[in-house]
Amino acid sequence: MNFKAFFLLEQEQEAVVILPGGFKPPHKGHFEALKYLLKSGAKQAKIFIGKKERDGITQEQSLKIWNIYKKYIPANVEVIAVTGGANPRKCIVVRIVS
Repeated sequence: MNFKAFFLLEQEQEAVVILPGGFKPPHKGHFEALKYLLKSGAKQAKIFIGKKERDGITQEQSLKIWNIYKKYIPANVEVIAVTGGANPRKCIVVRIVS
């Protein structure tokens, strides 16, 4: 695929923000980072939360906090609990289909 065709394909695809992490707990910095990333023009975001408990904060508690945050974000935000003990920062795969 040549650059021009790739560029045109990129223009037609919808951008998605992918934000993986432990988020134990999610805090203002995480919230602001998501808002900043959405300024790129993406209309949706996927947040992946790790399973491991940290400092007494569980994955379930992190999910609840993100579900509060997403009420204040003008985009379609999906919060996903990573299962099986996988590290969310190491298991994100981005695929471009031509």
